[in-house]
Amino acid sequence: MKKFTYQEIELVAEYLQKGKIIAFPTETVFGLGIIYDDSNAYEHLIKIKRRSPEKPFSLMLSSTIEISKYALLSKEEIKVINEFMPGDLTILVRAKD
Repeated sequence: MKKFTYQEIELVAEYLQKGKIIAFPTETVFGLGIIYDDSNAYEHLIKIKRRSPEKPFSLMLSSTIEISKYALLSKEEIKVINEFMPGDLTILVRAKD
């Protein structure tokens, strides 16, 4: 997988801050991303993906503190997160209301 330059990362951050949708590679597929709480970008993402607003999206978060803003974490989940992050980790947790 390609490593991005600082300039490329800065450009993507600028696009996100302007409410644009970005495409990014993962180990298996390309994903589409927005800033989570940008309602205009969210509506546009739902529209272009032809996706029901009731169907949840995954979040990419970088720390237990950040995850706990959006999810209810058990002690076991916190232990797993702390053991494997930073790194390639996907974990399904209960969302906060």
